Amino acid sequence: MMRPLGSSFLIGLLALVTTAAHSEPVQVTLTDANGQPLEFAVISVPGEPGRPLEQAIMDQIDVQFRPHVLTVPVGSKVLFPNSDNIRHHVYSFSEAKTFETQLYANEARPTISFDTAGIVALGCNIHDQMRGYIYVSPHQQSNVTDATGRATVNLNGDTELLIWHPWLQQQKREQITVAVKDDQRELSLQVDVKATEQSEEKPSRLQERFNRRTGNDE
Repeated sequence: MMRPLGSSFLIGLLALVTTAAHSEPVQVTLTDANGQPLEFAVISVPGEPGRPLEQAIMDQIDVQFRPHVLTVPVGSKVLFPNSDNIRHHVYSFSEAKTFETQLYANEARPTISFDTAGIVALGCNIHDQMRGYIYVSPHQQSNVTDATGRATVNLNGDTELLIWHPWLQQQKREQITVAVKDDQRELSLQVDVKATEQSEEKPSRLQERFNRRTGNDE
């Protein structure tokens, strides 16, 4: 359910923004249902497709995917280096891209092509706590919010803002209209989501065998 929030507005995944007739950079600030900055949200502006990237990077550092959320245009290639001193086994069962890399250490740098728009959730068969996301966008403008919940996009006329966040995966889309003045360069939106509680998972059998073999107790 949507409700007015003064200068901020509650949204789900989709907001229709009325802006000036010419494209101008607008800093969009997102907060969650508790008013906290919403990091790792993707803000997309529908329009012309972006040029595919020859080499975007999704690294693995300190047993985490870095960045946690990566945006790439459709047709891009993503390199998966392993900067840890232990092996990883990256995979995804997502509809937009299903793949696995098998076990590899830092000498290998597998490259995967992403040719279908959608959300690709990443995992590691060795380290169950590793979670990452690749947002494969059909639009040129798709930016990820920083730790302050901010990202800058160029808006032109009546523009839809497509907003996605890992916490929104199971939520229904909502749509609102907000008015942005000609000289307005900032926009605040509140997303009706809260931090998901992460239960501590037991290591997988593959991870347990790997830990015993290497003496790694993490």
